[in-house]
This record gives sequence, C-alpha cells and structure tokens, in this order.
Amino acid sequence: MMIAAFFTRFIFYGSVICVAVLTFYFLDFCVAGESAHKLFIAIALVSGLVQSANFLVIRKLSDIQKVEGLGFWARWRLRLRAEERRNTAFIRAAVGVLAALGSAAMSAWMNILAESHVPFWMLGIASGFSLLSITMLFLTLYEYYVVSKLETDIHWKAEDYQKKQDALKSIRGEEDK
Repeated sequence: MMIAAFFTRFIFYGSVICVAVLTFYFLDFCVAGESAHKLFIAIALVSGLVQSANFLVIRKLSDIQKVEGLGFWARWRLRLRAEERRNTAFIRAAVGVLAALGSAAMSAWMNILAESHVPFWMLGIASGFSLLSITMLFLTLYEYYVVSKLETDIHWKAEDYQKKQDALKSIRGEEDK
C-alpha cells in the first residue's frame, strides 16, 4: 500500500513538472536569469518557510487524541483517522520542503546565468517545483481547517458526555465529594 502511494505521488509530481516544462516550451517564453532568479527565490523562501504549518497539523492531531470522555469505538475510529492524517501531513511537509529546495536550486542556477536567457526547461522545472510547493501549502491549510473542526466536534462531544454524566449523578442523588 505504501509503495503504491509512493509511485502514485511520483507520477503525479513528475507529470506536474512535465506539464510546466511543456508549457514553457510551447510559449517560447524568454526571460533574463537575474529577473527569474528574484521571482523563484522569493517563491521558494516563502513556501519553504510556511511548510512548517504541517507540523502544526501533526501537533494538533496529537492533542486531539488526548481528549477525555470519548467512548471506546469513538476513540478507536479517531486513532485510525489521526494516524493516517499524521503520516500524510509528514509526507506533505517533506514534499513541500523538497519542492521549495528544488525551486531555490533552479533559482540559484538562474542567477548564475545572469543576463543570458533562461532555457525553457529550467523555467518549467522551477515553475513545477514552485507549483508543487504552493499546492502543498494550500493542502496543509485545508487539512488544518479540517483537523481544527474535528477537534471542536470532539470537544463538544466530550462536553456533552460530561453534561450527561453530571445530569445522571444529580438525578441519582450522587454528589461529588
């Protein structure tokens, strides 16, 4: 299962970069190395730094598993979903950082070219890496939203469970001592 997911991701990422290279090939876009360097280094820095948000998702998933007052089956389902989400967040962080590093490497190469024109394949590879890194960033933001909503739902469920227990204790006449 893990190997199939790896190959699927590899094919997807490769096709994104291939489409970006072909786009620049057919557009016949010419730009100086110094100008392209500034654009791609900015994209690589911002998207690479923001990839740390994936670790916030991982931490939030760990915090969710510590919620008290859940039933056995709810806790079991949460554990299965949280483990898969944690692995996905880690892979997304690794891909995002590597894509930002790839874009930065292409940007450094563009800086070496300085005043001469950047080849279409270099613009395509740098654009593909930048696109992948930005995509990973937006997927992370969406995942953070989903995990935050899950955490809120779990807290509400735990709170409702505690209210039920308190109501049952008051009906039975049991008091906390």
